[in-house]
Amino acid sequence: MDAATLLANTLSPDPTLQSNATNQLETSSRKHFAPDLDSLLSILISTDQPSHIRNAAGLAIKNALTSHEVIRNEELIQRWKSVPNQIRIRVKDGLIRMLGDNQRPVCQVSGQDIAAIRPVELPLGMWSGLISQLLQIINTPKRGLSLRQSATFVKLPEVLAAQSNEILTPVVSGARKEEPSPEVQLASFDALLNSLEFVYDKFEREGERNYIMQVVCKATQSPTPDVQVAAFRCLVRIMQLYYIFFTYIAFQNSNYWTGDHCCNKNLNQHLQGI
Repeated sequence: MDAATLLANTLSPDPTLQSNATNQLETSSRKHFAPDLDSLLSILISTDQPSHIRNAAGLAIKNALTSHEVIRNEELIQRWKSVPNQIRIRVKDGLIRMLGDNQRPVCQVSGQDIAAIRPVELPLGMWSGLISQLLQIINTPKRGLSLRQSATFVKLPEVLAAQSNEILTPVVSGARKEEPSPEVQLASFDALLNSLEFVYDKFEREGERNYIMQVVCKATQSPTPDVQVAAFRCLVRIMQLYYIFFTYIAFQNSNYWTGDHCCNKNLNQHLQGI
């Protein structure tokens, strides 16, 4: 029985059929992990397959890469490292491409797969092109809906510290009120929130600090409630991390909280109350 049929059977309402298919996939994975991984990737990236089968293939890849059990997870990590390099590269490249797929479930499950591989390979320098590939997706307007998935992976401190300029430029650009897609805006604020801890030098410089604050403050007036909430979350985190800059400015300029840096009375009160 081919892999696509087994994946379809894992979604069957018949518990016996579902259990048998799951067991067959797991048994095959233990015996032929690398070829099976390659086969699952082929199904995931195939536009000829139905979306739910592609999604099932992505979930099977994730389950083959990570586990909530510590000992089992370590076994899976070592197994992934043992996969021939050409197959690992093919899998990673395929997952990156699928972040821009037209099927949203495929984007999401590919993101989960990348999240499973990332902590294994990035610290060891085994996926040096990951950040540049994600940034390319972020900077491609047609792939805006994939921004959340892409930005989610840009969280490791060593990566953010080293590449904060490359990361922040598209992220802040996507957060601006001129961005036509609320989903891109929301994803950009998620990414910005994850990045704030590692961009101290940006807030040291007045011009960059003011630009970031203007973008965030203006977003608090967004007609999209989720974007408003995300913007306020960023403001709270900014005040927690960089309050010293704003207290100094406020001391020097008593009009700071009522000037162009802030956008409305409610926002001024919110910031002063932090």
